[in-house]
Amino acid sequence: MAMTALVSMVTSFSAPLALTFFRERTLIITSQSLFAIAAATLVLVSTYDVNAVGYFISFGLICAAFSIGFGVTMSQALSPYSRRAGVASSILGVSQVCTSAFYIWLMGILGVSALYVLIAILALTSIVCLALISWIPKSTSSPQYEESHYST
Repeated sequence: MAMTALVSMVTSFSAPLALTFFRERTLIITSQSLFAIAAATLVLVSTYDVNAVGYFISFGLICAAFSIGFGVTMSQALSPYSRRAGVASSILGVSQVCTSAFYIWLMGILGVSALYVLIAILALTSIVCLALISWIPKSTSSPQYEESHYST
């Protein structure tokens, strides 16, 4: 657990540095690719009965992918709502919790094991996200920024 926390912290603190060298799109693609690799690694580890080190590698990939992609995706998701970022952030959080609870509940009803629930969501979402990133062109319009008015 300490190693996964270390991986998360190192990648979280290095993400702003990476943004100086790479575009946001590159970091999101990297993040989603790491999720796909983690899903493939979990499939291989569970299929070939590899020892626990294989699971730790997979969990480390998940931690790194989340840490790399979270800041960039939240920034992009909240940028249109800069005046009401708190409300938008809470709506995103509630919708994420509700969606994941529904997914876990549905997979529990279907009798899917926890490992395959994780593999399915990692594989499905990474493939869908990578497809959307590659098919949808980047917006050419410049974002509208808030103006701050200071009274003297």
